[in-house]
Amino acid sequence: MVVTEHSRPGPPRRSGLRTVLMLLPVALLGAGTRVFGCSTPVYRYALENWPPDPYDLIVTCAAAEEEGIRQRMTRVFEAEEDSIPNVAVRFRRPEEGVSGAPQLEVRFPYCPQEIPSVWRGPLNDDSLRRILDSPARRALAAALVKDATAVFLFLESGRKEADREARARLRGVLDKLSRNLILPPQPEDMGMEEEGKEGPSVSFPILDVRRDDPEEEFLRDLLLATEEDLANLHEPMAFPVFGRGRALFALVGAGINEEVIADACIFLINGCSCQVKAQNPGLDILMRAAWDKALGMLPYEEVELPPLAGVAPAAAAAAETEEVGEANRAPEAQAAVETPPVCSPPPAEPPEPVGEPQTSMPRVRRAVLFAIGLGLVVLACGTIVVLLRGARQR
Repeated sequence: MVVTEHSRPGPPRRSGLRTVLMLLPVALLGAGTRVFGCSTPVYRYALENWPPDPYDLIVTCAAAEEEGIRQRMTRVFEAEEDSIPNVAVRFRRPEEGVSGAPQLEVRFPYCPQEIPSVWRGPLNDDSLRRILDSPARRALAAALVKDATAVFLFLESGRKEADREARARLRGVLDKLSRNLILPPQPEDMGMEEEGKEGPSVSFPILDVRRDDPEEEFLRDLLLATEEDLANLHEPMAFPVFGRGRALFALVGAGINEEVIADACIFLINGCSCQVKAQNPGLDILMRAAWDKALGMLPYEEVELPPLAGVAPAAAAAAETEEVGEANRAPEAQAAVETPPVCSPPPAEPPEPVGEPQTSMPRVRRAVLFAIGLGLVVLACGTIVVLLRGARQR
């Protein structure tokens, strides 16, 4: 959905007392959620826990060309150590009677066939590099790993006056929010003030993207394809990007205003609901970045444990049986093993914890707070009923 400014009828008038009473239960329930929810901001939780979804790179070529193309693509993917793009490669054959140079199609992660592709064109080393990387995406990744709350990609319309006004409006609102928004306190940040260190701050840098920049052609096409009607709009646009390159909804033209910008920024600094990634808004950008290395996250070291004494004989016998079965397997069965893909998708997200979130608060204290909150909600509802009945009788 494109966020634009539009007129709508105003709400019906209500007395101030009645409005406060109607919102009181909602406020109390919201406070309860804050008490029991995760205090990690959405943007930081996404940066540390949400690997980017893989885009489908579909290569159409003859069978005789596939192995050579695999090797070429592997060299491009592995050109930078630890900086593997979020892609998964698949091969398919051209239709009967159709010949020509190998073709490449880029599709959004996990999207059905009826959704248009992001990009189509001939496959060569130059086009592949432009799809995987660009100066703007490198700057975007660098800003995000430096703990920027969100980076706003500002896609210019090409109309200088409209772009100047929209960017100034965006910068003014973001500066105001950076001064006024406060991150929820984090356990790891406690004690920083005594040590003379500053905790994380709110920052919203802007990264400009020109529509006529050949280096950013793929990024421009990707952003305009995130919603079906963006490509037909000749307005300045802003895309809030957070985590590991996850873009929120587009802000277009007059939709680049304080109300809409504040909604996006407040969502990103609020405590994370700890839901699975797919239940949160946004779409990952295709880009090359060494996220784990930049964040100092090292893979777990595999340690071989000694076999248990009670099951060692059984395990050895099972291993011997498996080796004999492998040796006796028919040659045609061995040949049926699927060829590994050029670039596997990022590892799946770890399963989210089931049940109530883990906190340091004792169970008894949580139960008491919950009972108090529930009692306040019941009291507020009863007060509303009594006041409404008194108003009707008058």
